[in-house]
Amino acid sequence: MKKSFFGVMALAVAFVFGTMMSCDKQEEVVPMQVAEVNAQLDSLVGDTILIEGTVEHICQHSGMKMVLEGAEFHCVSETVFADSLMGQKVRVNGVVCEQRMTAEDIAQMEEMLRLKHEQDSINAANPEAAACPDKKECCEHNDSTKVEEGEHQCCGEHHDGEECPCKKLAGYKEQLAKNMEEGKDYIVVGYYVQVISVETVAEEVAE
Repeated sequence: MKKSFFGVMALAVAFVFGTMMSCDKQEEVVPMQVAEVNAQLDSLVGDTILIEGTVEHICQHSGMKMVLEGAEFHCVSETVFADSLMGQKVRVNGVVCEQRMTAEDIAQMEEMLRLKHEQDSINAANPEAAACPDKKECCEHNDSTKVEEGEHQCCGEHHDGEECPCKKLAGYKEQLAKNMEEGKDYIVVGYYVQVISVETVAEEVAE
């Protein structure tokens, strides 16, 4: 009886010790660098990943959007990012998601642009804008409207060198039409990481 008891105790101790050893052997998750994530965004959708990078921008409006240096995606949180994260090296744990647009989203974008163009014509704040009879059509087919420093004559807007929103809208509509033929009722216009946690990384001090 005693032998049986001690045998059971020995097995229990061995099990606990073995469990502790296996825990010690667990390897630390190696964070992905921003460039690695950029190169694999499409295949990472739905995955929970750990990213390491330097904070370049935090949205001043909501405080819930953050951009890492060189990232082709942004980080979104349900809480406000601390301003102290600016310029800091951080590790972000989160889920990679697609930023989608549906036909309804595109229609809303088109209506907003139409209202803005109407207001621009009423204001006549920009001579070129007032002279354009159909600013949306003008933007869509006339490449000469994009001039130095991103200002579009037909829209009368400054886009900092970015693509004219009217041309962007036309591209969205064209891509959605192709996707609809394939049975997909949305387009992917970008990617973001839904943040689970974020922590700063201590800089290594050279000896």
